[in-house]
Amino acid sequence: MAVAPMTKAQVVIHGAASAEVVQQIYELGIIQAIEVVEAIEHAEQIPVSIGELESHLREVTRSLEILSLYDNAKREVVENFITLKHRLPRSKFATVRQNFDFLGRSRQIAELTEKLKHLEDQEGWRQDDIELLSTLSHLPFPLEDLRSTRRVKTLVGRIRREEREALAHDLAEDEESVFWEEISDDGQFVYLLVLYYPSERDVHALLERHGFDILDLSKYSRKIPEEIQRLTQEREQLQRQIAEVKETLTQFVQDKEAFRIIEDALVNEIRQQKDLQNFARTPKVYFLEGWMKQADKTRLEHGLRDYTDSIDILYEDPAEDDEAVPVILENTPYIQPFEIITRMYGMPKYHEPDPTPMLAPFFFLFFGLCLTDAGYGILLSLFMVWLMRKYVLDAGTTQLARLLYYGGFSTLVCGAFTGGWFGNIIDSLPAALTSVKTIKDALIIIDPMQEPIAFLILSLVLGYIQVCYGIFLKMRHRWRQGDPNGALLDQGIWLAFINSLFFWVILLASGMGDSLIGQGLSNLFMGLALLSGAARVWLHDRGNSKLVMRILAGLYSLYDIVGIFSDVLSYSRLLALGLATGVIAMIIDMLTLMTTGIPGIGFLVGIIIFVFGHIFNLVINTLGSFIHSGRLQFVEFFSKFFEAGGKKYKPFKFESRYFELTE
Repeated sequence: MAVAPMTKAQVVIHGAASAEVVQQIYELGIIQAIEVVEAIEHAEQIPVSIGELESHLREVTRSLEILSLYDNAKREVVENFITLKHRLPRSKFATVRQNFDFLGRSRQIAELTEKLKHLEDQEGWRQDDIELLSTLSHLPFPLEDLRSTRRVKTLVGRIRREEREALAHDLAEDEESVFWEEISDDGQFVYLLVLYYPSERDVHALLERHGFDILDLSKYSRKIPEEIQRLTQEREQLQRQIAEVKETLTQFVQDKEAFRIIEDALVNEIRQQKDLQNFARTPKVYFLEGWMKQADKTRLEHGLRDYTDSIDILYEDPAEDDEAVPVILENTPYIQPFEIITRMYGMPKYHEPDPTPMLAPFFFLFFGLCLTDAGYGILLSLFMVWLMRKYVLDAGTTQLARLLYYGGFSTLVCGAFTGGWFGNIIDSLPAALTSVKTIKDALIIIDPMQEPIAFLILSLVLGYIQVCYGIFLKMRHRWRQGDPNGALLDQGIWLAFINSLFFWVILLASGMGDSLIGQGLSNLFMGLALLSGAARVWLHDRGNSKLVMRILAGLYSLYDIVGIFSDVLSYSRLLALGLATGVIAMIIDMLTLMTTGIPGIGFLVGIIIFVFGHIFNLVINTLGSFIHSGRLQFVEFFSKFFEAGGKKYKPFKFESRYFELTE
């Protein structure tokens, strides 16, 4: 499979049926509209108005944010990581969109929220006042007695404790004109009562130099216990009002689904209006132009069959050099989950091959080699099956879940062949279960713990195969694009040089070149390496007419072998990650066995360590396996043949964030 063949559809709509035809095209959801106004003489852009819709959307979004704060419904654990969808009949969606007074309800929620904020501010101020007056509780007289008179200035305030001695020293210089007394000390501040004759000294300036913070008590008149009692009563009343407002907001949570429906509807109406700007019209006709799959021609014509007298449809295949063609990936159900890897890197261009089928077997195998624990593979696959069956997931999450399901199966196989079953816990089973250990040992092909070099060689060989395969894909693509000479003289010769050099080195390093047949093969590969290397030097810069520069450029191109060597070495991460998973799993098993011997609670503690330890190891190393297996595709594989830069297909259609609409 590959990139889906596309065609450009041009729809001309006559007469009064234009609105109905446009709506039908929207419901079909198979055309990505492109701007057509400039291409049609005397045509104008369809006027749209989205300002009001965007304003409504902001109100609805704000209401949803507020209601989420008061939604006490139990959330699924997985909702903390992914957005779940809910099945909803189309008829209910349409009914709510038409009948729910979302503007009125949004205003109510906004008013209640504003009221709640005001009440909480008032309640907070009362609490602050109570705390302030509590620090002054030693004052025995009504606070109205602290008013300043014409002759005597009265201040109540606070200074930091470290300023107390310095202030006392300065005030002591004139004890006859200044009186001060310490009211209380809260550990950080000292609260003071200061009385002085204003005409005698500038006491206020002196206090400011010591950081004296004046407290405003003008709004209080009675004794402090009475004021605290009054403030406490007011605070309790405010708390009751706050609780009533919150209860009302909690009751509005039942409208959360309706608000989500409205948000979905408004988002799609805005998107639809923006897409309409790509249409054009004249006084008599509407024009629509857009990209669609060639396979959807029948769907389009069948969907518009009731308007055959009012429309004309023309099709145009994309030009060879057209960079604007959007891309749809079409693969078999088994390959589709791996499309997420391609999308993370970038969509292929329309005339470029889809790399998904080529990367799929490598990613599948590398994921398992990174995780290398059959027990983890079983858990991962079972969890993904449960997730997909229990919840309604969006397309992207479903694709990821299916990919991890395949990854679990790969991990099961690779784990069985490397002897990993929740670490090495099987080796600690009782003698009665010796047969289980025997079966496990019989399945082992390479044990990374015992044979790390063999596992490393396997990793490097797989890397070498994928790197060469990437170069071959580049050669094949150039051949199919009508450049067989470039394919053979560039990628073909380079592949011949790399492989002949590789097998020559292998024969020498392994000692197999000492036999008669080995010597013959060694001479053959050495000759091929020299011949292909010379061809590479001569043909690499074959367009250069200057002989010396051409040869120098060819010699320099041989340095690319270092890059190939570096790329292959990158696959050693498969060994590193496989060992990391196994070592951590074995440590968890060791801790489990050590704690089970503790009298009384040992077995329970051991079970907890075993379960949560392996779950943690599974989660962390699943993430690592996904990231590093993907990195090998992006950096080492795609760089050999894949450019990306294609445009994702975005059809003119309805899309829901919250719901899966059913008939």
